[in-house]
Amino acid sequence: MLDMLVRELQPDTPFARAPEITVFDPSMRFGPGRAYLPGSEKALLNLPARMMSVRLGEPGHFVEWLEKDGRAPLSGDEFLPRSVYARYLEDVVADAVTTGRQRGFQAKLVGDRADSLVRESDVFRVRTATAEVHQFDAVFLCPGTTEPVDTYGLTGRPGFVPDPYPLGKTVAQINRGETVAVLGTGLTAIDFVLELAASGHQGQILAVSRSGYLPSVRYASSGPELAVTSSDTVVSLVEQRGHLSLLDIYRLLRAEFRAHGVPMSDLWRELRNQETPERRFLRHVEEARDGRPWHLVLVAVARHLADKAWPLFDDTTRAAFIQQWHGVCARLCAPMPQESAAELARLMQTRQLRLVGGVEKVTATEDDFLVEAGPNRYVADRVVNSARPRVPVLPRRARQLIGSMVHSGLAVPHPFGGIRIDAGTGLVCDATGSAVPGLYALGELTVGERYVETTILGAIVRRAAQAVRHLLDRDPALRQE
Repeated sequence: MLDMLVRELQPDTPFARAPEITVFDPSMRFGPGRAYLPGSEKALLNLPARMMSVRLGEPGHFVEWLEKDGRAPLSGDEFLPRSVYARYLEDVVADAVTTGRQRGFQAKLVGDRADSLVRESDVFRVRTATAEVHQFDAVFLCPGTTEPVDTYGLTGRPGFVPDPYPLGKTVAQINRGETVAVLGTGLTAIDFVLELAASGHQGQILAVSRSGYLPSVRYASSGPELAVTSSDTVVSLVEQRGHLSLLDIYRLLRAEFRAHGVPMSDLWRELRNQETPERRFLRHVEEARDGRPWHLVLVAVARHLADKAWPLFDDTTRAAFIQQWHGVCARLCAPMPQESAAELARLMQTRQLRLVGGVEKVTATEDDFLVEAGPNRYVADRVVNSARPRVPVLPRRARQLIGSMVHSGLAVPHPFGGIRIDAGTGLVCDATGSAVPGLYALGELTVGERYVETTILGAIVRRAAQAVRHLLDRDPALRQE
């Protein structure tokens, strides 16, 4: 967001006064989020380098930065360590600060937490944790992703780790022979398992969740051109009843599968949950290696619908989707790199890693932890939490800030996560339902209105650019009269 603002604020733009941009982050790590904290070389990006640029209209920006950083020329298809991407983000922020100063306005980085926000006479006042008050014409809320949720009430128990990040620090606390249970089987859990195994850990690793299923595995080839699904198709479906239904999505998938000669039985096998977690994962590894087309077609349709379907669902459909299909969608449409999958397969073959589904309860005993999964019981020396809720809660670092906004009526919680926004502009909606001029929300804070968009880098970059341009084009508070 900082980089976007600096590049859009051209030196010859007429402003009533010299612009000032202030970024608040109590961690003092401006740019990288939780998943990119230092101390890990094993955790990989889930997208190839060519898809990781934060510059709209400059898809090669990250790859170009890598080559300037001394790496050999890249094809762009590489899956690089997250620690490398963290340095890229830090450099982007540093460059934005320098560029801003060269253009005659300030970009300030403040290592403090914003605790409250009020709006008075078209001016926003932010109060920080150290009781400093800052005044702004516009505010962008970008608190990042939600931390894991303590489903089983284990916080404070010796041996319980509430969040695996930073990975290196967490792994250093674990004895090599301990049995470790990881709560959750998503991408965060994979990051931790790979980091733990790379440290030379000798004990057993249990990856446990309700399903036990890992994310799917990314194919080497790109997806096919869609034969049936288009924006016109979606518009036509909506016109029939005023909103999009889950049945409409199924029919689109069925038509696309048929057009590509892919049997729907391949998809039904994923939805029926009749395989053991390990068998399903190993099948995904084989299918990604062999190029079985069903997953490519599914992801191609999902990408096309990512920013279209959710706004066209009514609330009943959204609730049904989250309850029944959110987990399936997350596993299938956010695949892991093949390199990560190969290492996980090796850990399974040596029996060091075990996938456990059907988890009902995890309790702390006097000396260890008991994991109950149906008729099976597992004992762990340590529990590392990576479990996320279906509906994201607010990040801990932003709860006081957003709470102050809700209390004053400046914001309203969304029943499907985050806060209510105007989906077209990203403006926050207040208690009256009106969009608040100059107050924007981005990322997971907008999940209720934008759902999966909030996890896709390209979509986040587009939404950031949209918000910045809306501010500069339409907000008279920043323009010279």
